[in-house]
Amino acid sequence: MLHNSNAEAKLNDVEQVTGGSPQPVATSHEPNNEIPFGFRLMSKTDMAAYLGVSERTLEIWMRRRLIPYIKLGRTVRFRIASVLPYIDEKYTVAAGQARRYR
Repeated sequence: MLHNSNAEAKLNDVEQVTGGSPQPVATSHEPNNEIPFGFRLMSKTDMAAYLGVSERTLEIWMRRRLIPYIKLGRTVRFRIASVLPYIDEKYTVAAGQARRYR
């Protein structure tokens, strides 16, 4: 049978260091910020604001299947890394080339 004196000694050490009994660690329901920005899921409102378009425009793009989206139950989410290629292909001037004005 195991002896609990070792566990009691550790508890006493904790009480001496903290000045009391150990406090439980508070769990948070905050989003995990370790997920890279491009792989986070954004709501329709957030994505419309990020792209600078209205939610209606975003819905039209979704209906025409121009941008990828994820359906989770009744909600729609967007992954930025999946939407950015659509935005990149819409540039009229390739990166690194100057615009020509007449």
